[in-house]
Amino acid sequence: MSRKLLLPEALPDYGIGIGNKQRQRLEAMGRFPKRVRVTERTYGYVENEIIAYSEERIRQRDSAA
Repeated sequence: MSRKLLLPEALPDYGIGIGNKQRQRLEAMGRFPKRVRVTERTYGYVENEIIAYSEERIRQRDSAA
């Protein structure tokens, strides 16, 4: 299992176009992967968690059809 960290700027490469404020809201509600603090001002997301988030959105779409 990869534990690679992605900076927020890399999220669009994974199909995530959600802005910072909305990501924070979703994180607080438990509906988006939690960020990992790298330094005092830098954070990232675990790549596998972002991929799982995207796959879950696809499953929800497909089950609704």
